[in-house]
Order: sequence, then C-alpha cells, then structure tokens
Amino acid sequence: MMADSKTVLVISPIPSHPQNSGSRVRVHCLLTSITEMGHNLHFLHIETETSGDRKAMHTTWGRNFHYLPYVQPSIQFRVVRRFQRLFKDIPPVVQKWYDPAFDKIITKLQKTFKFDVVIVEYVFFAKALDCFGQDVLKVIDTLDVFSNRHQRMMQQDLQPSWYSVTPREEAQELERADVVIAISEEDRQALSQLVSRKVITVGHIVPVCQPSEVLLRSGKILFVGSGNPMNVQAVQFFVNQVLPSVKLRCPAVQLLIAGTVCDLLEADGPYRKLGRVEDLQSVYADADVVINPMLFGTGLSIKSLEALGYARPLVTTSVGARGLSEAADRAFLIADTPEAFSAAVINVLTEGDLSLMLSRNASEFALQWNQQNLRALEDLLNA
Repeated sequence: MMADSKTVLVISPIPSHPQNSGSRVRVHCLLTSITEMGHNLHFLHIETETSGDRKAMHTTWGRNFHYLPYVQPSIQFRVVRRFQRLFKDIPPVVQKWYDPAFDKIITKLQKTFKFDVVIVEYVFFAKALDCFGQDVLKVIDTLDVFSNRHQRMMQQDLQPSWYSVTPREEAQELERADVVIAISEEDRQALSQLVSRKVITVGHIVPVCQPSEVLLRSGKILFVGSGNPMNVQAVQFFVNQVLPSVKLRCPAVQLLIAGTVCDLLEADGPYRKLGRVEDLQSVYADADVVINPMLFGTGLSIKSLEALGYARPLVTTSVGARGLSEAADRAFLIADTPEAFSAAVINVLTEGDLSLMLSRNASEFALQWNQQNLRALEDLLNA
C-alpha cells in the first residue's frame, strides 16, 4: 500500500456484481480503480436490488465488503409513488428513500475503520454523509442529474421511470457533500448551477482493447443495453426506421442484441437476442459495427464509451454521444436521422479503411480518456 493511501468507504445501492447494466459497471470500475491506486477500499452495499450477487461481491472485496438489507419506503410514500405513476408529474421526496436505521450501522463502521474518504453513489443516499465528521472527505458520485427527469422523459413520449426530483431537492442533498462528482462535463455544468460545493468530472473508466488490424466481414451489428424504456425505444427506432435501408444494401447483415433489454423486446423481431452475456469482450470482438441509436438519455453514455474501449467501430446519435462529442468523426460516427444512421452503418460495413480507422482511434481515445479521468479521481482522493 502506498505511503499516502487513504481508507475509503463507498456506499452504494447499486451492486458491483454482476455488471449487467451501465450503473453497475460504473460502480465496479470505480471500486477497482480505487483499489488499484493503492487505497484501502471498503464497499458498503445497500441491498435495494435483489438481483445483486452478494457472494461474488464478497469474493471480490473480501472482508472489506459490507451490506445492509433495504427496507422499502413507508406505505404512505408508496401511495405517493402510485400517484406519481398515475399523474406523471409528482416527483418523490429524496430523503424518503433513506432508512434512518442505517445511521447506527454506518457510524459503527466509521468508529471501527476510521475512514478518510466516503463516497456515496447517487444523491438519494446522500443523508449517509451526515454520519461522518469534518475530518472525513465527503463525496457524492451523482451518476446522473435527476432534476425534473420525469418531465424530460414525458417530452420524449416515454413512461417516467425510476427517480425524478425537483431542483431544490437535488441541491439540498448535494450540499451534504464536500465534493460532488459528475460523470460528464455536461452534468458538471448543470450541477454547478445547483450547488455551492465543488463539482468535478470523473468519467467512467473502461477496459481498453487493442484495435483491429483485420476486417471481420461478419455482417454483425451489435447493440448492448439494459432493460429500460430508453433502450427499447432505441432498438425500435433502429429496427423500424434504419435496418430496412441497411439490408437493402447489405442483405446478409445480422442484428445482435445483448443485455437485459432483451427481456423487454418481442421474441420474433428481426434480430437475435443474446440476453445476459458474461463475456462481453468476445461479443464485441465478433461485431463489425456497434450501434447506440438512443433518442433520449442523461448522464454519460456508458454503452458508447464501452464500445470505444473494446475498439469497435461505433455509430450513435448525438444523444448516444453525450459526454464524448470531442471524439466525433474521429473515434466514432454521429447520425441523428434514419437516413444518416443507415448511411453511416453501411459505410462502416463496406469501407474497410473507415472501419480500421475508427477501431484504431476508438482504442486511442479510450486510453486517453481513462488516463484523464483516473488523474481526476486520484487528485480527489489525495486532496
């Protein structure tokens, strides 16, 4: 362990295992990065999701893995949530998601291990920071901006899902931290308008593979996504408005879809559903082109960044390129209309020089991206 190593506690309602969604991949990579820097990592998982693999987390993080069972919000609050789903315009109260019974256990952990830094994942559990004194650096890793999120989803004709809060609520919770982490520069700018605290950008760290030197010519198009309405909308957009044009030019193409989004798609669509995949690297390696035709999204597009890390040619929309636009036309292609998207995919499938260039630049960009964001994380922990 390095001489100036810190004892760091990460508190997360998102499990680190399995890594079958963007948020889980984010948490796992954050924990791994902190460990590889030589810090003494402790991981406290608040078990809001029953699909987490507690055994795998214990195996990975050892004696420094802790977990808390989660108690659902009160009956009264669940009634409010029902009204929210009914009327689609009532954001929940953030603090209602935090169980005050956690305070006693978190305080006991602090007395036992004397953490130097505590990082809370998501604004909804920011109240845990109140368990720590001024001698502890208190950080919130936001992962997303949740102010009026339900309204933004409704504007895209999407059913509001997961969390949405008022700007006042989000600001109130963020003020509990000494430092706020945004996952993208766009989020940093938005959050800086809400709070007086220091807001820094620490983007998602991805595995980086060597670029392709040989064209695959497999005709495989790949989409990877978790089970949420934004990913379903993206698949429907590509299948209905883009894929027919691609097939006219490249009749042998095959659309592969991986991830839990498969659970929400029709069984007889013009695609092959791979479902949950343990070895993502091999799936990416087998694809000629990766697509991310998102029409709505917030935060950093982890699936786009992941494709770049795996050195695959990527075609995405402006929404799918959020947080990564500096590398557009160099490491990946952006197309926002069905016609432009199909043309970009066809170009990658048929122009070998373009495919190889994108692969090389994707890998180079991902490597530089990792170095930049690891420096930001290290600076934070060493402050």
